[in-house]
Amino acid sequence: MIKKKGNETTATNERNFLSAQTKIKGDISTHGILRIDGIVEGNISVEGRLILGSKAKVQGNIIAESLEVEGILIGDCQIKGTLALKESAVVNGNMAYGNISIDLGAQFTGTSKILSGEQKKV
Repeated sequence: MIKKKGNETTATNERNFLSAQTKIKGDISTHGILRIDGIVEGNISVEGRLILGSKAKVQGNIIAESLEVEGILIGDCQIKGTLALKESAVVNGNMAYGNISIDLGAQFTGTSKILSGEQKKV
């Protein structure tokens, strides 16, 4: 769906996908939904939803509206909404989030804190 603001056209609900055979060195910034099944060495910023699939390995910091982790994350994350750690998740870093869901079997090493109402707006 495309929305038009004045002279500027923006896409909503964009979907981006990095397959298991993809390796990226560098930062990623996007809108909408991003699913990663490959390897990323760099920071990720998503104005929307980020999904790290079971084959994903991310080494870098993450800022997103929501994050679902099934793979490996080495780095800090700031999630305005819900952070979901699935059964196969391995996270090594500090987490800040609005809400959290941790499945039995998920592994986490680091610190954890709930964002205040004002921090969620950032």
